[in-house]
Amino acid sequence: MGEQERADGLTTFPHKTVADLICYMPHPENRKSLETFRIWFESQNGPTDMTRYYTCMWPSELQTRLIAIAPQRYYEGLPPFVQDYMKKQIEHAAKIGRIDDLPELHLQLFLTKYFGTDGRSR
Repeated sequence: MGEQERADGLTTFPHKTVADLICYMPHPENRKSLETFRIWFESQNGPTDMTRYYTCMWPSELQTRLIAIAPQRYYEGLPPFVQDYMKKQIEHAAKIGRIDDLPELHLQLFLTKYFGTDGRSR
């Protein structure tokens, strides 16, 4: 997600930071926030394994399919700093009563966390 189609039909990614390289976000404020969080997270937990092929690096259609059928598996395939970033966003939104304002993926993960492995109520 976040890839751009070139005139020759190839796909490119506009990488400027390590967070962009691993988990590109289209909104500039989110990119900056994620990179700032990554730097802090890695200072506490060590560097991100750059040899892994994380789920957020998959082609968009595969990511979308996995999110639709198994959002928890998608989340578990994210780098640790992205997992923690998303978890903190979900917890903060829940704390201030803004769950409805979360992106769809965050909502799916919120439901997965509280209602079972596939988002369905038990």
